[in-house]
Amino acid sequence: MASLALMAAPACSSGSSASAPPSAAPEGTTPAAPVTQTIGEALRTCGVSAPGGPAPPGDLPPPPYVGNGHLWVGVWPHGLVIVPPGNIGRDGSMRAKFMWFRGRGAHGLLDIGGSEANSGAAVRGRTHGYGLRGFNASSIFFPGPGCYHVTGMAGAAQLTFTTLVRSCSVRRQLPRAWRKDLAIWCRA
Repeated sequence: MASLALMAAPACSSGSSASAPPSAAPEGTTPAAPVTQTIGEALRTCGVSAPGGPAPPGDLPPPPYVGNGHLWVGVWPHGLVIVPPGNIGRDGSMRAKFMWFRGRGAHGLLDIGGSEANSGAAVRGRTHGYGLRGFNASSIFFPGPGCYHVTGMAGAAQLTFTTLVRSCSVRRQLPRAWRKDLAIWCRA
């Protein structure tokens, strides 16, 4: 596995890729604040949401998740979303997938929004085709790296979580145990 991580490191040295798809972020998205902190400092100051809450009624989302008894969302390990080069648009927007589950009292289309903590840059979510109940996959478009407050709403139910978003370029700053899981992900 160590040789795989070394082979993947050059592909992760850049936050963008010439082969990146055209931006799929909705119009009106403003850029996030520039990144000036190390990943360690950013994780400490962002205040990412700790996984937890009551268990979801089914198997989805799997841990780690954040939930409140009505809505649950699968969150990325350590509160850190790492976006591979293929999910970074030409405009710098960063797409990540999240699993949501609507429990009792959460009946309706899932709407996702939010903003970057420092710049106020808007987050946009796409959730089409999953109906009014239960499981809902989503793509969330972040305008760039940053600390984000994301809110999902379905009917009267609402859930907000905080996460840090970065590209694969931060991989070398992460603890070794975190890096090994990103070797293949960041090679894309």
